[in-house]
Amino acid sequence: MKRKLLVLGAVLTLVFMCACTKENASSVDAGLKQEPIESVDNKTEATNLSVEAQTENTEEATDYMALYEGFLSGDVKVTFDEGADHGSYFELKNLFTPGTEYSLDEIKDTLLKSVETNWGGVKATIQDVTNDYIDCGMDSVQELLVHINVVLGETEQFNIHMVIKEVEGALHVTYNCESYTRSSTEILPTGFVKNAGSSGAASGVSELGYLNADAKYTQWYNLAFDMGVVSSDYYLPVEDDAVVLDLSSIENIENLCIESYYFVNGDKKEYFYTYYYFDKDFAPIADDSIYDSENPIRKIFADKNLTVYPKSQIQNVLDKRQAEIGLSDLVLQK
Repeated sequence: MKRKLLVLGAVLTLVFMCACTKENASSVDAGLKQEPIESVDNKTEATNLSVEAQTENTEEATDYMALYEGFLSGDVKVTFDEGADHGSYFELKNLFTPGTEYSLDEIKDTLLKSVETNWGGVKATIQDVTNDYIDCGMDSVQELLVHINVVLGETEQFNIHMVIKEVEGALHVTYNCESYTRSSTEILPTGFVKNAGSSGAASGVSELGYLNADAKYTQWYNLAFDMGVVSSDYYLPVEDDAVVLDLSSIENIENLCIESYYFVNGDKKEYFYTYYYFDKDFAPIADDSIYDSENPIRKIFADKNLTVYPKSQIQNVLDKRQAEIGLSDLVLQK
């Protein structure tokens, strides 16, 4: 909510006009048409209206910040929006009913009870609750980002992240996710969301997306990769299923990296892939010949009707998608 009161120019104009003498006015008449004296009253009235409007905006900003502070202190409750849940181990959509209001203490208690019910009697505690303020949509309207640190026994910790936005005087959890040992989510002050996790010594997954001005999430892309294929039967994700690539005829598969990407389009996932050999420093070896139609690796992908891009073209594909979903470089902090 903009809080700047840009009234300095109007005030200086009034001072200047009041200080003018008749001699000054007549000298100005030589080159400019002077406004009637009653225009000063009009400008004063307009200035007062501007001040009142800006004051209302400031009061509005104070109101939503007061709601955020009220939630943190336990005096204000929130509701969970449908589609907000992006958790895996803690699926908040199964713990909280949309349209029902919950206080911070009620949320914490529910999280602890879910551990007792679903984790075989593991003892859980809330270590701490922290918060930040972010600006989804870069519109100067802040959202509240709350982190609830849930500790399970002595070995595992989960950070539950909730983005809370004021909508028409009420607080809504519009996005939630989690971080844990093998998966970490970072929500930047711009509303950009980065999730990265490991699935093996040289394997990993990630998801990137952003929260718009309404603090609603849009996925940019997902990536899964394997630096070094460990089996000649390689399972490749496709449309929430998998296909098996027979790589037994391919040499040096232990130095072959395969990357699987997908975009979310409605209810479907649009998959595409790349592959390359890497050197001893795990850097890609530039060799476009491995994408030729007669290359044995390329033929294996073609036989499964899989879309392949050369490694050198992947960034162009991602940049095009970025433009399509309205993700600005400003949000990305490029």
